[in-house]
Amino acid sequence: ATTIEVSAGATRVLDIRIPLLKDLRASGWYSGNTHTHYHLELDEHPDDRLRLVPPAEALDVSVISYLIRNELPYITNRYPIGRLPEFSRDGTLVDMGEEARNNSAPWATGYGHCLFLNIPRLVEPVSTGVLSRDGKAPDFPTLSMLCAEAKRIGGTTVWCHNGGGMEMPVAVALGVVDAFNLADGQEANYANYYRLLNCGFRLPASSGTDWWIYDHNRVFVQARGEGGFSYEAWIQGLRAGRTFVSNGPLLELTVNGQGPGASLQAEGPLRVAARALSRLPFDRLEIVRDGEVVAEESALRQREARLEREIPVMRGGWVAARVSSRAKTHAGFTVFAHTSPVYYRVAGTPFRRAEAAGALVDAIEEAMRFVRKNYKFASDADKALALGRFEQGRNIYAKLVADSER
Repeated sequence: ATTIEVSAGATRVLDIRIPLLKDLRASGWYSGNTHTHYHLELDEHPDDRLRLVPPAEALDVSVISYLIRNELPYITNRYPIGRLPEFSRDGTLVDMGEEARNNSAPWATGYGHCLFLNIPRLVEPVSTGVLSRDGKAPDFPTLSMLCAEAKRIGGTTVWCHNGGGMEMPVAVALGVVDAFNLADGQEANYANYYRLLNCGFRLPASSGTDWWIYDHNRVFVQARGEGGFSYEAWIQGLRAGRTFVSNGPLLELTVNGQGPGASLQAEGPLRVAARALSRLPFDRLEIVRDGEVVAEESALRQREARLEREIPVMRGGWVAARVSSRAKTHAGFTVFAHTSPVYYRVAGTPFRRAEAAGALVDAIEEAMRFVRKNYKFASDADKALALGRFEQGRNIYAKLVADSER
């Protein structure tokens, strides 16, 4: 510890150097926050926060999201959509994106919330239904329709808040979701994520902080672009699933020598190697196969854990590493970390779980009943289009159930 005394009216400067826990950039890993909004009122100018805070957080990528909640004057809406070169400094690239949203009530998630990264323009309407500017707009278009438009113009789509929202499984089934945010603004919850992975979808893990940078949630992406780091290479790595998410611990995972996002053919037990390293305390490093913990190692001094195991497999599926902890961050959230999966196949065996798909069939049918009864549309044709998206999603999961049971 260092002590410095400052007398009244005096100024003292103290440089404090904090050693790196691990040099991730040396192996091509770059951090990002995919989800940030700024407070409506700030003590300082918002430009100062954009210039100072993301670099101070050592973020390589910081995505700010345009959003609408009625007439609230979000200060970040003042910035233009796209790259913000005047704020991309000191090693941080800043991008202005969008959060498209629909709630069924002012504080109750309806269709859901989804982020659009690397877009050339707004995808409108930004908010529908009770979140629209006057709070009276129809609940149309649906969020999966807006995701499809974002992808059409070259954007990357990331579903928010642990997969909350009744259209989330529909959008994933229709192929318009590129990544899945865990813990942005909430405690990490893996239930929805594991259910989708057990349906056989390749879905990268991502994260952010949502309401300002008040915690350390971030996604680390292995970018493999030629000529060093670039936003394009980072986006490509995110979409490929070469990621892990964390609010503190650093994670490594290989399965048969391959990292997160890889797909492999298993001809025997999987050789799994993982490591967790953290300044924040944690309890265990765990290996998760198809949503179940199949191996674990207690943390040494609550700061580091290593694990090497052979994991038997009888059918195709996925494997990921995660950190389990009872400790809290400075912002009061549980310490966590989770890799994107390594996907594996076993010849002649299924890799989807009928129970996971069946649960989503039930969820979509319940959502359709809710939409028919409660949501507003400008015309019967729009209502039919919206319900048609849900019907398409339901049919995809119903087919997965049938195929998984053969």
